[in-house]
Amino acid sequence: MSYRNILEWPNPNLKKVSEDIDAADEGTTTLVKDLIDTLNVAGGAGLAAPQIGVTKRAVVLDVSKFNFENPEKDSDALEDKNMWVLFNPRLGDTEGSVKWEEGCLSVPWHTLSVERSRILNLTYTNIDGEEKSMSLDMPISLAVQHECDHLDGKLILDRVSRLVSRRTRKSIQKKRKKLEATRKALLSSVEDPTVGKPKANRLGRKEIQKRKKRKRMNRVR
Repeated sequence: MSYRNILEWPNPNLKKVSEDIDAADEGTTTLVKDLIDTLNVAGGAGLAAPQIGVTKRAVVLDVSKFNFENPEKDSDALEDKNMWVLFNPRLGDTEGSVKWEEGCLSVPWHTLSVERSRILNLTYTNIDGEEKSMSLDMPISLAVQHECDHLDGKLILDRVSRLVSRRTRKSIQKKRKKLEATRKALLSSVEDPTVGKPKANRLGRKEIQKRKKRKRMNRVR
């Protein structure tokens, strides 16, 4: 397994426009494996190469999450038949529109209501290097649009109003600060050698004076 860290907003690499990829390149096979392994670990429905820091036009989708039959399920290059691999996807004519709730591995802790085209024509190169074209309906059409946005340097934060985007960004920053504060507190408690030791029993001034008086009286007796 080759799990790769998933970049999160506001990482500047997520704003870069990706370059076309050659399905025959040696590094392409490794990239696909890394994408699939990372997606399996993260538990998402789809992942684009820019999300793991590779600005290439490559996408993987777990079609089992969308009740969609993988067009490439018979390819010998695929170990997991639920993983649909798209190279250099291009979106053509669209029809209709729909709003739905989208989450994103690069925009943690939030889902946003995003408007997408309901039906679209898709052209792409498959994992075997063959060019394919097809028409897609929702929900898989919506997922493809989401992943293709990553290839053009866009996030769901760019698909909502400025107000919603600003509120979401502030919320993410706030949650990160809380997590960082919690992490620092845990680390400091581990590093503090006094943690776990009983505190010294410190007496008040009046109690100290009383005890001194008792000692003097005991000496007199």
